[in-house]
Amino acid sequence: MGERVTWAVSHSPGVLTTVDARHAFASLWWGGSTATGKRVGKIPHYTDPLKVSASSPTPDGFVHVNPGHMLSMGTRSVAAYIHTLDAVKDINILSTPAHASLTRYDLIVAQQSDESHSDANNAWWIGPIRGTPSATPTDPVVNTTNGAPTNSPDYVVLARVTVPSTASSAGILPGNVTQLLTAFTVPIGAVLPVADQTERDALIGTRHDGMVVWRKDTHWLEVFDGTAFRVQGLAICNSAADRATKVTHPQEGTESYLKDTDLRYVYDGAVWVPERTLAGRIASGSGFINSGIDDSPEVNIAKVQIENYRVSSGHFYMLSANIFWNFSTVVAGDSYVVRVRKDTAVSGTIIAEWIARPVDASAFDESESFNQPWKATADDTDADFYLSVVRVAGSGSINVNGDRRTAFWITDLGGDTTLWSEVP
Repeated sequence: MGERVTWAVSHSPGVLTTVDARHAFASLWWGGSTATGKRVGKIPHYTDPLKVSASSPTPDGFVHVNPGHMLSMGTRSVAAYIHTLDAVKDINILSTPAHASLTRYDLIVAQQSDESHSDANNAWWIGPIRGTPSATPTDPVVNTTNGAPTNSPDYVVLARVTVPSTASSAGILPGNVTQLLTAFTVPIGAVLPVADQTERDALIGTRHDGMVVWRKDTHWLEVFDGTAFRVQGLAICNSAADRATKVTHPQEGTESYLKDTDLRYVYDGAVWVPERTLAGRIASGSGFINSGIDDSPEVNIAKVQIENYRVSSGHFYMLSANIFWNFSTVVAGDSYVVRVRKDTAVSGTIIAEWIARPVDASAFDESESFNQPWKATADDTDADFYLSVVRVAGSGSINVNGDRRTAFWITDLGGDTTLWSEVP
């Protein structure tokens, strides 16, 4: 049949049938793999609907099915059924005793019968389908021979209960129950809970632009944009490797937080970059890093150089240094320059420069801090920065010390020209 009778009419050209009604109501639910098919699953609730569990804390021969709602698809009139279990269903697994030495698999099944398809009744039934004891047990067929009330093919398996020979004395243990209905379904437009990426990716053929899922493994929302699922909000991950696994389709502007680094990152369309990116080096060794620095040659403070740093065109960067030094020889009028050079030590482009004048005493320790903004004019994924010192006036010399008191660092200030701008 093509056109179904519309919800809700009762006059010519037709009569509204139960199948028409099921189609009409199911139009409000999450789509399935066909134009009118619907996603089979439990309807979310805090009680974990339709979950099958063993008796606890004292095992016995029973399993118990939580109350709740679910949706299934008919296989004969291919339209959805909406089901309700409004109280806990207790099922006595050991009413069929365990075998003395072999194991069997029983299935807990939710079966829908339908008289319009020649079934004996219209009941929705939840109960056990008994398996055959074996050294290599298999799932039983769902039919009247194995305990079903009818032979309706319209059923969903909720769980498998493994019944070992020890069940006769130990009862059915929690580990004997395997949940087989784990999928959820929701009304169309609602947020669909999915267990993980595998379940999300299985939505191929049913997803649509604007579909929203809740990742139960990561605790974040993802929206399908017609091409891929995109994380919404902050993706909290354990590490970069964890992020690479879980954030499968970042786009420019996607944000993440890594627990191992305690930093937020933004995806720039190619790589993940820490927000307000900071890179730095601290000279930890005690004593002189470089000694006797004068006017020839300019000395690169190699221990604090920053290499393989990523800069973006149009971004402003704060270049900062703290130098702990003393003067091995002091001459009146001595003056020193601290420089930051890009790309090559002592000969690369000077992008920052500071003048320092020594105190008038030999071997007197002094610490000076320097800061200067710099604007990158081109993207560079592998930029190198070097800190150097040279005497530009006088005839004395200077020593640069380490011991965690000499440092060089760079902070990314972003590319907002309303905050930083160049003045001609």
